[in-house]
Amino acid sequence: MRVAVAVLLTANLAAAVASGQSTAPRPPEPRGLFPSFRITSDYRFQGVRLSDRQPAVQLSLHWLLPEGIYAGVWMSRVDFDDPTDTWLEVDLYAGRRFRIRGNEVRLEAMYNSFNEGDVGRTYDFFQAKVLVDRNLGRIAFGTTTALSPSGSYGAGVTLHTHARAAMDVTSLVAVTGSAGVGFVEHRRNRAYWDVGVTTTLSGLSLDLRYTDTNLRPESG
Repeated sequence: MRVAVAVLLTANLAAAVASGQSTAPRPPEPRGLFPSFRITSDYRFQGVRLSDRQPAVQLSLHWLLPEGIYAGVWMSRVDFDDPTDTWLEVDLYAGRRFRIRGNEVRLEAMYNSFNEGDVGRTYDFFQAKVLVDRNLGRIAFGTTTALSPSGSYGAGVTLHTHARAAMDVTSLVAVTGSAGVGFVEHRRNRAYWDVGVTTTLSGLSLDLRYTDTNLRPESG
């Protein structure tokens, strides 16, 4: 079992470039480029530690287009302690948002790539995602289901699903949590969960989060 307390510092440097619309959270039909910068003390993905207990710098650029279409790029430092000294992850994604009976539904495709030097098996993999979110004022819920036909480094077919919830305690503080399970063809199935507190002020967010998983250290 792996336990971690992670600290995440995020700067959202939003800059709308289309029609001068507001960059406030959840504007109606937003359009523009929205960059962000993050520093996390422990980068994890679907229950797996990817930065070897070291801090990781993360950058993103999210592009919102008309008709609910979006695309972007997300980058992070990684450390797999592998012979090829893999140190960079770059994710490319695109999708579309829909409103269905008060829910926000997103259909998304993502390609996760790494700069490993191994010419055989690769860490790279593709994901098809369905995300559903429901906002009830100060409380929000959501689910994500992600399918990969060929998981990272020979993992085979993988299916991950997780649920998340958030509650605004004040205008500056929110409590969030999530729990998920992953079914992996050639690896051990896993469960993972987290709970944290986030405070946001003037575009800067500080997140203190407890994370855990049923994976043993040797399970990756």
